[in-house]
Amino acid sequence: MNGRVLPASVGRFEGWLIRVLARPWVWVAAAGVLLIAAAAQAGFDDRFLMSIMIVVPVAFVVQLPRVAAVLVVFAALGWFFPQAGPMPVAAGTGLLVVCGVAAYRLTAPEICLCGALFPSTP
Repeated sequence: MNGRVLPASVGRFEGWLIRVLARPWVWVAAAGVLLIAAAAQAGFDDRFLMSIMIVVPVAFVVQLPRVAAVLVVFAALGWFFPQAGPMPVAAGTGLLVVCGVAAYRLTAPEICLCGALFPSTP
């Protein structure tokens, strides 16, 4: 124990936040907002289709973290092709959300496998 005493309101807020984030409709709504943002930024071209593959797994990352992580990682590998162009901000946000949530639910070897797919920059 570190001796710090937190106000009771912090504990109540943390409990409320955990209850809200455990509901699937929150993640579906987040995926919808990211899809709208990706469409606004990329238009309806190939970059939007690749953004869909990254953003849609946000909707089910809490229920199926392994499936969501695999889909997002393989979709993100498509951005390494030179003709892909820059990744929309919404797609990058979806990638971070899925990988961040999945990191709490996956084992260390699974996380290392996902990271090994991306080449390091010299």
